[in-house]
Amino acid sequence: MNKVAWAVFSIVVWNGLYLAAQSLLPNKSSEYYSCLRSLCHALFCIIFGLQQCIADAPLFSIPCKSNCDSQNGILLVSFGYFITNLLWCLYYQPHKRIMLIHHMYSCIVLTRTLFSGTYGRLTTCLIGVLEFSNPFLQARWLIRAHEQQHSELFKIVEIMFVLIFFLLRILIGTMVLIYVFSTSDISIEYKFHGLFIYTVSVAFMWEIYKYIISRHIQHTNVNMTYLLL
Repeated sequence: MNKVAWAVFSIVVWNGLYLAAQSLLPNKSSEYYSCLRSLCHALFCIIFGLQQCIADAPLFSIPCKSNCDSQNGILLVSFGYFITNLLWCLYYQPHKRIMLIHHMYSCIVLTRTLFSGTYGRLTTCLIGVLEFSNPFLQARWLIRAHEQQHSELFKIVEIMFVLIFFLLRILIGTMVLIYVFSTSDISIEYKFHGLFIYTVSVAFMWEIYKYIISRHIQHTNVNMTYLLL
């Protein structure tokens, strides 16, 4: 099958996973099933995306090398997930506008990387890095859904999410962005993609900061439901 057919297949599989969760766990909310789907995607990206960071050669030494089959596979899986999750967000509208922008732009970057045939390793590696904090976010939501938000486990998971998000998306993200803009081997288009994704991460970090101030310092009732990445 060609890439378009595989992309459609990926969308069908992610929708099938959502329907399977509905069947196996009746009487849960639609957001509960979406959370499980997001958790599956995050774990997939961590396992296979991070492998691309250490495969064969130093990551930034060959950023323009043509995509290999494994990279295209990861891109197709993520494309199907982001399309299905974007449609879910548009239908149920539980998230802020920034989350919709994040999903839309992720679809654009994945599509461009797939069909340009380049930057596959760099993109899949970064997907793995960016998704590393996601399992903690999904676990946080699931713990809250089971009314254990006052437990020690909830606090630990929440702290881990914030720390990992800040470390990977802001600190390491800043270093990656500096590299992207300092090398001539990466096109202007992908430099713009990197800047946009970094800007979205900073915006998310600002929302997390406001949550921490509101919840733990001012003690107001604020949540991070919209941050289901």
